[in-house]
Amino acid sequence: MKSSKKLALGVALACAAWGATTAMAATDAEIQTAIDNGLTYLSGQQQAGGNWIYGGGTYNQAVTGASAYAMLTQYSHWADTGNVASV
Repeated sequence: MKSSKKLALGVALACAAWGATTAMAATDAEIQTAIDNGLTYLSGQQQAGGNWIYGGGTYNQAVTGASAYAMLTQYSHWADTGNVASV
């Protein structure tokens, strides 16, 4: 019985290791597309007063700060899309 458990464990570990080596990282183009999509989403969710709403209004200050931070940290990329006025 011990050898069958070892064999099963060995097969499971081999399958897990094989699956881990076939994973691929995102390409630079995929990363840039994800950034563009995220910034476009944030821009679309911004309210007329400049804030963002989340959780039924419970977390407005936090989500506005997080959204503004996300947009500001990517400003050089975001500005190239023409969606933000030059500063």
